[in-house]
Amino acid sequence: FDPVKHQIMSYELKHLYTALTRARNNVIIYDEDEVRRAPMLHYLSRRTLCDILQPGASLSDFAVKASPEDWRRQGHVMIQRNLYQQAEKCFQQSGDRHLELQAA
Repeated sequence: FDPVKHQIMSYELKHLYTALTRARNNVIIYDEDEVRRAPMLHYLSRRTLCDILQPGASLSDFAVKASPEDWRRQGHVMIQRNLYQQAEKCFQQSGDRHLELQAA
């Protein structure tokens, strides 16, 4: 048992847990080291929990475009937090000129 390696592993697992539980749609994990990534890749692949991208593949397939309603909803959240400039941008993205002007 190596307490230093244990502490590092705990730290990294906490970050992984946060990324996995906070993601809305996808989590992208990148690791150049084929040997070190093999156990986790094997685990995720066997359970069909991941897609494997080849080098140079486009990540745009994983992007999810926000709808006007998503932008409008986020604008209201920004208003509640008194973040008026951000709300204005959200309403602008939503196409709601009336709410955009109210936030300005």
